[in-house]
Amino acid sequence: MGSSRHGYVLIAVLWSLALIGAVAAAYGLATRTMVSQASADIERAQAHYAARGACIQAVKDLSIGVRRAQLSLGATQLARSENIRVDNQSGGVQVGNLPVFPAEMAAAGGFLGAIAQRLEGIQGGQPSQQAQGQPAQGSGAGDLAGTGVNQPAGEGSGAESQPAPLIATGYGTMILHGTRVEVWLESETGKLNINTSPRVMIESLIAQLAIEPAQARAIVDEIEDYRVARLAPNDPRRRGKRERLAHEPLEGRQFASIEELSNIASLDGAMRDRLMETMTVYASGAIDPNYAPIEVLHAIGLLDTRSIEMILDARAVGAQVTPESLRQSMGTALYSRASRWFTFNAPPVFTARTRATVGETTARYLIRVAPAGGEAGQAGVTRLLESREDWL
Repeated sequence: MGSSRHGYVLIAVLWSLALIGAVAAAYGLATRTMVSQASADIERAQAHYAARGACIQAVKDLSIGVRRAQLSLGATQLARSENIRVDNQSGGVQVGNLPVFPAEMAAAGGFLGAIAQRLEGIQGGQPSQQAQGQPAQGSGAGDLAGTGVNQPAGEGSGAESQPAPLIATGYGTMILHGTRVEVWLESETGKLNINTSPRVMIESLIAQLAIEPAQARAIVDEIEDYRVARLAPNDPRRRGKRERLAHEPLEGRQFASIEELSNIASLDGAMRDRLMETMTVYASGAIDPNYAPIEVLHAIGLLDTRSIEMILDARAVGAQVTPESLRQSMGTALYSRASRWFTFNAPPVFTARTRATVGETTARYLIRVAPAGGEAGQAGVTRLLESREDWL
């Protein structure tokens, strides 16, 4: 009887140990799951804020760069005498032997020009224009973008003679709090407008991206079908009989953002990304050759090898392609036929896209802005067009 009681006790102890072990195992599994989930949540948060922070930093650097370039441009236009020297790297300006003025002062309403003019008067023994009763610089109707310099009449006085400041774009990386973030900075004025460009140009661009012409045509057809399908049934743009016109824009509802290409089933990820880098909905339709990818230049008909080489050489040294330099490389006749597809002073629109990877988590962020220099002597204003997570 005693041994039987001991057996029951042993069984009870074993069952208790098994139950404790099962509870411990379940607790351990739950703990590991919670730790794993918490780790994934931390990675998602880190990736999100790294992508977002890098995107904001890229836009901040862009805005500063645009403002500095505009100020430097204004100072360069003021530099009509040997008394003014401009540092193209920092944007600083030195007038005579005075201390260097920072970039923020470079186009302050003709202030530096007035100082240089006064120095010239002193050095030459002549009174300044203001002392002679002449109007101060910057007061005339020909004031050049608020810099205080009256633009001379005749050739070079048009809007095309004042190209927008050139900003470095492209792909790069940024380390933000230990996280490596990929950054793409793109100019929308160098891309082909999918809403306003004729079908033949869109087909040509897609064909430039290593696709057979027949396949490129099929992709454009699918894009157009997608746009038409999104028209309301009573929309007047919905025609009973459709014709695919080569030299007309695509039919249907215009894209609100280029990321709508993600809805085109025949586009794989790589082709979709390439089209996002070369097409836009923001540009006017004309292309800024300073920013346009080679495929875009080919798509609008710029096939002249010498002109393409000139553009590439200018980009390599950070020089600006101007209407005159492009006319000289293309020839007057060819340039006259193609000039309507070029722009050199379009309002800038830039897109910053970032991708951060932490562990197995990837986060993306996109910001589109229209940076502006503002009035002379005032802080520049950057207008936000779009800001969102995930640019796919």
